[in-house]
Amino acid sequence: MSKVYKTNITKGYCFQWSISKSCMEFISNALDEGGYDITTDSENGVLEVTNFNVKLDPKVLMLGLSSKRGDDTKRGMFGCGVAMAIAALLDQGCNVTIYNTDIIWECSFDYCQEWDYEVLTFKEYPNPSPTSNLTIMVSGMESSDVEEITQRTLVLQDREVLFSTPYGDVIENGDDQGEVFCGDMYVCENNGFKYSYNFKPKVLPLNQDRNAVDNWELKKLTARIWKECPDQDLLMEAIKSKKEDCSLVMDSFWSGKSGKLSVSEQFGEEFLTENPNTIVTSDFSEYESHVKCGNKVKYIDNSNQVKSIKESDVYKEMLCNLTIIEEESKETRLHTIREALQSYVDDHSGNDEIYEGKTLQDYLDELESIIDNEIY
Repeated sequence: MSKVYKTNITKGYCFQWSISKSCMEFISNALDEGGYDITTDSENGVLEVTNFNVKLDPKVLMLGLSSKRGDDTKRGMFGCGVAMAIAALLDQGCNVTIYNTDIIWECSFDYCQEWDYEVLTFKEYPNPSPTSNLTIMVSGMESSDVEEITQRTLVLQDREVLFSTPYGDVIENGDDQGEVFCGDMYVCENNGFKYSYNFKPKVLPLNQDRNAVDNWELKKLTARIWKECPDQDLLMEAIKSKKEDCSLVMDSFWSGKSGKLSVSEQFGEEFLTENPNTIVTSDFSEYESHVKCGNKVKYIDNSNQVKSIKESDVYKEMLCNLTIIEEESKETRLHTIREALQSYVDDHSGNDEIYEGKTLQDYLDELESIIDNEIY
């Protein structure tokens, strides 16, 4: 043993970190560095993370130092993940060994006379089989821990990328729907989402635990992604879904990109093929108003789809040539009055009062006859 590096990290310091979450720190650093290899062995409970042609400076064991701070393309910037992750893993019965090119660091909690307490310690030995690479080996895990590491790491999964944008990728769902990744690392799951996403680190800032993300910000980001969708059939499917991740795609204020949606003409043509010379609305009050006026109208409970239809040229042209009744017709108003009076009579069926020799029902029947003769 040539050197010993002592920290002031004690057992239990990272008691909230799970084994899989702790291992993600090593994977995150490997992805940031590039030139990596990640292997898992669930049967033996082992994870190996290797970076080629990389040697760690012992300063990485200190808390707070980070060469990645200020670089928005990197996944980490806090400068404390490695030591904290190792402490959490040792605390839960795992073994961690770091093969740092020509040296080996063995990690353990050892008594420190200066602190009069057990602290996280790194003992340095010469590597009998030196390489030019950095390898972190974690062993002593359960198979379920290793499987969870795979679920948390997108590069370890065979997932199809549906399309890519400057903000990130839309990916096919795995075992769960609506998964959110950032830089290939799992962040959270949203059951209100139809698709899964892998955001670029620069557009989805996370806290130190990589699990703080605002749902409203996510919806704005997914809207921006869908504005860039090159697959029109996929975009139409997304808008029709009415899911949260597609709910703001037509709102340029939130999606950050104005201009006609690429599928608006398809939506307009599809709607008018099925509903010729028909007004469309997602506002039920507006729908009822048009019905009362006698206009041909279709209610669709999907504001994004309706906005797409309305912005299409084919729908605008139809609307210009359509005669829209702005007020209720005389026929509609008379029938509305008659129905209101009939409702009153039905609610007071026990009232047999006679007025000038007729009951209220007699007068209603006479009114209906007058309406029919007046209109028809």
